[in-house]
Amino acid sequence: MKALILSSKIAAIFIAMALTLSCSDDNGDSPGSSSSSDTGGGGDTFTDSRDNQTYKQVKIGEQIWMAENLNYNASGSVCHGNAPAKCDIYGRLYDWETATKVCPEGWSLPSNDEWTTLTNFVGTEPGKKLKATNGWINEGNGTDVFGFAALPGGGGTGFDGNFPENEVNNGFWWSATEYDNNNNFGSAYFLIMEYKHPMAFLFYDSKKHLFSVRCLKN
Repeated sequence: MKALILSSKIAAIFIAMALTLSCSDDNGDSPGSSSSSDTGGGGDTFTDSRDNQTYKQVKIGEQIWMAENLNYNASGSVCHGNAPAKCDIYGRLYDWETATKVCPEGWSLPSNDEWTTLTNFVGTEPGKKLKATNGWINEGNGTDVFGFAALPGGGGTGFDGNFPENEVNNGFWWSATEYDNNNNFGSAYFLIMEYKHPMAFLFYDSKKHLFSVRCLKN
């Protein structure tokens, strides 16, 4: 499909069809005291040697995640709406092929299994717990219990360079897991968090779409 899945009508289909990334286990609503805690924390950073940008990182369970969207200016990557100021907040948007190889050395694009490990550890309402405490519209902010600080970077279409959302309302993060390669472009999975829902879902669409990247430490 060449239209980015962003409308409220299509979002309802997500709820019915997407893979729900949650489990009955609930790890509470209290963040850990440091980045070495299983439940996350702040303070740790790393620097991407390619451009000397510094990113926050956070440990959640046994995984270490970037606590910000990647903002490396790879060929073909863009800022939402072609507005450079949005890159400073939300990071850059990448097509799937670029996303699979854009993470810094020692980091990688998470697979479906790795996304699921994260959301299962977080427990019920993973979207709410992983969202930042501000930056989402219409009271869609999260509790950011684990320091993941997910922000709504929006998305774009690589077919025509359009950005269907006038505002950055929802967040889309690529998965390394491919869905198919049966047409000219193929499809791959991504994680979605919507401003109006407390959940997080995996869905798939064209690899040509432009979504955010969160890297996972190897």
